[in-house]
Amino acid sequence: MLVETLHSTPIGNLKIVHDEHYLIECHFTDEVIDASNKSCIPRDCIAGSADDDAQQEISLEIETQLVNYFEHPFFRFTLAYKLQGSLFQKKVWNALRCIPCGQVKTYGDIALQLNTSPRAIGQACKSNPLPIFIPCHRVIGQNSMGGYMGNKTKAIAIKEALLRHENARA
Repeated sequence: MLVETLHSTPIGNLKIVHDEHYLIECHFTDEVIDASNKSCIPRDCIAGSADDDAQQEISLEIETQLVNYFEHPFFRFTLAYKLQGSLFQKKVWNALRCIPCGQVKTYGDIALQLNTSPRAIGQACKSNPLPIFIPCHRVIGQNSMGGYMGNKTKAIAIKEALLRHENARA
């Protein structure tokens, strides 16, 4: 059963989709978190399943790890992911996970590493289903901040806030 949960962070609210075992996707949202929507919201299932305890457990672990990251930027996420994307996208996302906290790489750096183009890297970053957890914010343009989550103005502000949080030099 897929479940959506809302999590508050210092830079905005995250809507996270998970099942009883895996983190599947997340995105920043303007949804307001209140008592009625802070808990798990079943996506396409009947409530009362035997997996409820496991889903509550992973939701709590997601919340704990997000709090740890925002308290200590060098915290390393240990959540299990179920990534949905092409083989190429998964190769790029794996390369992103190898960029250390506090550092950045350019789209061109990763393109050279994976023998492809910077534009292809940018498209894979744009398709990243797990921003923050898979740190696409650590990828910048050669002469600019680059894009983030489709290059929306608010998204660039989130990217900049994450890099400041990690004390990264862009």
